[in-house]
Amino acid sequence: PRSMVPWLWWPLVVSSGSPTPCLAKRRFPDARELSHQTLISGLTSSKFKQDIIDLFRSDRYAQTTALDIGAGSGTTTAALAVNFGTVVATEVFWEIDKPWGEVDLTSTDFSKRQFGFHLDPRRLFKRDGSSFNNIVKLHMDAKLPFGLSVLVEQNISAAVIDAQHDFFSVVGETMSVLRHIACCVETIVYHDYCNYNVYGAIQFFVDAGLLAIRKH
Repeated sequence: PRSMVPWLWWPLVVSSGSPTPCLAKRRFPDARELSHQTLISGLTSSKFKQDIIDLFRSDRYAQTTALDIGAGSGTTTAALAVNFGTVVATEVFWEIDKPWGEVDLTSTDFSKRQFGFHLDPRRLFKRDGSSFNNIVKLHMDAKLPFGLSVLVEQNISAAVIDAQHDFFSVVGETMSVLRHIACCVETIVYHDYCNYNVYGAIQFFVDAGLLAIRKH
């Protein structure tokens, strides 16, 4: 029988149902890959984004929704969007947007980077050159009480948590996922697992028996 405890994979959290079979040698169409520019952009590595793409290759995800908490400029959102039917992207700091051309993600000057919090699906591309029409943007704070309750009926089977990296934020966002959309969520993906606070928050749920870690 299916466990109700989501699996964690380092540095991701993986399905509590049947694991996705190995698809590494199968060639997928360009519409299910990211363009090189989108893959290398943003604050997550190209490997992290490609791992997410490969993790959710199963065709069954095309009938479900993914949630990206702390979506930022949306490059990780795009990695989800190549496989999921819909991706709901949430962010708190989109109000500090700069026009796309003024954001320099490589700058060490925070005033120039602004973390690139400007998500425009028309600026995110698949390898075939097409952009995305299955990304929904929501300006919300997922860690607040009942913050995700509006999504309870959206058939969300996976969530990425990559917002603020302090312990209480990660705990709050994880609790929101487990409490308000727990009916369908099989997978939670964490970025920066090796960050002390992120690791501590994840371990808090593992020790409580609410999450289980498994390598992909």
